[in-house]
Amino acid sequence: MALKGNIIKLSELDGPDAQKKQILEDLGDLAQYEVLDEECIIAIYAESNVLSRIKDNTGKTIELVGTQNRATESRYQGKAGLLVKIGPQAFRFHNNGQNYEGVIPRFGDWVVSYPQDGREIALRRADAPSGLEWVTCRRIHWRSIFMRVKDPRVIY
Repeated sequence: MALKGNIIKLSELDGPDAQKKQILEDLGDLAQYEVLDEECIIAIYAESNVLSRIKDNTGKTIELVGTQNRATESRYQGKAGLLVKIGPQAFRFHNNGQNYEGVIPRFGDWVVSYPQDGREIALRRADAPSGLEWVTCRRIHWRSIFMRVKDPRVIY
C-alpha cells in the first residue's frame, strides 16, 4: 500500500493525547466497523519527528527535527497503538475453553504488540471528505496484545 496513511500527520502532533484525538476524529463513527470473533483493531502510534527541545539563552525553544523516515518507521516497526475496536470473543476464553481472567484493555487504551503479529489495514470514516488521510491500523488477535501503557512514548 502506498503511504496514504496518517503517520506523517500524527508525528507532527504534540504527544499521545493529540494523536488519540486526531485518530478518533479521522475514524469517525466507530459503529461502522464491526470486528469479528477474537480480532482487535489498533491504530498505530507515530513516533514524533522532534528529536529534542532545548531553550537558547533568550528562552526561545529550539527543536531538533528528524526526517520523515523516523515517523514512517512507526508504520512498519511501531509496537504501540490505540485500541479502537475489540471483537465480541476477544479476552473471553483461552484456547482450552477456560475463562480469561487477566487484564482486559478497553477502547482508547494504548496497547503494545509486535508488528509482525498483525496485518496492516487502513480505515477512514464513510463520510470522509476528499483528501482525508487513511488511519493506519493493524488487525491483530487479542492474544498478541501483551501490555497496556499510559504513554506510548515509553515503548520502542
